[in-house]
Amino acid sequence: MEIRGLSTKDYRQAKALWKTCFGDSDAFIDTYFQYAAPIEKSLGLFSGGALLSDLFMLDFKAVLSGAVYHAPFLAGCATLPEARKKDYMRTLIKQALTQMKARGIAVTFLHPFLHAFYRKFGYGTVAYVKTRNITSDARLISREVRHARAVEQAPLALLARSYTAFISGYDNYFARGAGRMDAWVRLLFSDGGVLSYIAEGETAAYAMYYVRGDTAEIFELVYFDEAQKQSLLHSTGAKNVTFRTPAPAGEEEFTMMRALDPARLLAACPMKERAALVLYIEDSFLETEYRLAVEAAGGANKVAMTDAPPDFSMDIGTLAQLVAGSCLPEGQKQLCGVFAPKISCYFEQY
Repeated sequence: MEIRGLSTKDYRQAKALWKTCFGDSDAFIDTYFQYAAPIEKSLGLFSGGALLSDLFMLDFKAVLSGAVYHAPFLAGCATLPEARKKDYMRTLIKQALTQMKARGIAVTFLHPFLHAFYRKFGYGTVAYVKTRNITSDARLISREVRHARAVEQAPLALLARSYTAFISGYDNYFARGAGRMDAWVRLLFSDGGVLSYIAEGETAAYAMYYVRGDTAEIFELVYFDEAQKQSLLHSTGAKNVTFRTPAPAGEEEFTMMRALDPARLLAACPMKERAALVLYIEDSFLETEYRLAVEAAGGANKVAMTDAPPDFSMDIGTLAQLVAGSCLPEGQKQLCGVFAPKISCYFEQY
């Protein structure tokens, strides 16, 4: 077996693997590799020159309670059907996380096909959503809605500015510059998606979606008042509309996060004034453990290694939930009084 980063010479095999596992169109895959995930930002597992499994590490910027991190986003984690159940993906993810940690990466994210599968690797769910279904009613359209189906029709700079204005109202999110917005919109259009938007002043409310049969499936919805929201929801031309909204823990699991540098994350995590405690954190997947004294210090918290007995013990996935202000297991509920709950909003799935 050989594990290495993919190169352009592996493009044909990487594309075939993606198509086999995800079933996307050639246009979508080509656009993805060109604009969203250059093939060099990857790891592949080969046997006799044949690519059996691979993953991609997208360049994302994450904001957690105001702190900004370079946070690679794992995507396209795929293994050929005949090569599954041999721990190939486990091997790739372990090597990817080890490389990130060596580069000083503090945190990484993904949107999984199965949350339980990635919990084994130290990921914790940090965002939940509620899926809503409505029947379109044109009488609820009160704003002028424009529709774009090609990059040339999309006001990319306005969209990027509007996304930032909307998403920064949440505690945790992905910052998205003009380049990522361009790639995101290109992916939408490559597979026949639609962008609907309402341009008003310096911002635009917008919806990105695909129409499947008589249903519009909205996967990104940005708005600044209820009239904009209703106008977008009811102007897709489809009979039915589905969309997601951020929700408290207990609803549908969505984005997962993985801590790689607990001390750095805890230093930037808002704490109750004058709080101080010792945390024991076990990272069994990367065979590491931490015993950290954490003390609120009016700005960045003081975090140091210690031999003192811990006040709380947790695994690395629970630490991700703690830092993100997500739901905590019963044994750590008391920590919600020290680290305040937060609201996360993520749209990205790939």
